[in-house]
Amino acid sequence: MFSFKGLYYSGSSSSVVESEFLVDAAGVLSSSENLFEPLPLIAVAISSRIGSSVRYLSLPGGGKIESNDNDRIDEIDRQFFGPRNDFAHRLESNGKFVVLSVVVLLVGLYGFFNYGIPAASGYITEALPVSLDDRLGGEILQQLDELVFEPSGLSDQRQQELAALFNTLVAGLDRNFTLQFRSSELIGANAFALPDAQIVFTDQLVDLADNDEMLQSIMLHEVGHVVHRHSMQAVVRQAGVSAALVVLTGDVNSIATTLLVLLPAFMIQSQYSREFEWQADGYALEQMLARGINTDNFADIMEKMRAAAEDPAAGKAETASEESLSEYFSTHPATQQRIDRFRQAAK
Repeated sequence: MFSFKGLYYSGSSSSVVESEFLVDAAGVLSSSENLFEPLPLIAVAISSRIGSSVRYLSLPGGGKIESNDNDRIDEIDRQFFGPRNDFAHRLESNGKFVVLSVVVLLVGLYGFFNYGIPAASGYITEALPVSLDDRLGGEILQQLDELVFEPSGLSDQRQQELAALFNTLVAGLDRNFTLQFRSSELIGANAFALPDAQIVFTDQLVDLADNDEMLQSIMLHEVGHVVHRHSMQAVVRQAGVSAALVVLTGDVNSIATTLLVLLPAFMIQSQYSREFEWQADGYALEQMLARGINTDNFADIMEKMRAAAEDPAAGKAETASEESLSEYFSTHPATQQRIDRFRQAAK
């Protein structure tokens, strides 16, 4: 005779009864409280043992017994059904295997987030509709206007001149590109490419340039970010698993909410990867050569921005604008290498 204690769920109500359960020599299971009619063990499904987790005995008709008396249930199992394949239990009980599993899991997660997601970001972004980019851009600019931007102080004539130059650069592209102007002492001399193909130039960047070809080179760089959907790819990398799940489930509304939270902060920080910066530079370089724009202009404006960041007002304390330039170059890696690339192309 075997006995073990556990909880009985009838399956027909939410009540739970604690009881002692008996198994006689013939392999018949019963309850000391007569909770159910005696029945042969062959009609009972006994869950496998995994460590010290509770076991379940599923009865015909929907009843269930829950017990953590694993050793006694193992004895009953072996007595009436022979040795059971408890491979999972043996692994879970092996301390070295558990440690190894944790290490493998951590390494796997590190590799997934640091290499897998970045490598897959392009494919994930391609699976997301371009309409999602268009949906987000206006809302992001509205948030940035509330956080960091002020209305532009450039004259209407100057804005129109630059917009006309910009339109010649994007003619024929399949996105509805527009050029926006804002002022920001916090952001300083900078430009942003929003997902919906809005390019934002700050007044401070316009004032820093010696000529319009310098500004055209930055325009083309930002257009390159839009063409390759870099802002979306970058946020997909940050969103990681959420974005991957969205691609699998098709829940575009969920990803829109996630990206709307992440994108404004990302735009302020301008944290594109070296890969994205190099790719956007490549687009600008190719377009400048094709249009006969001296590629030294991009190198010149980059050097002017770097000089302003490294030598603020001949030793005066940095302004908010100059601090933002320092941040710009800390998040846009290998500046000299990028400058050299455009210098070489000009020769």
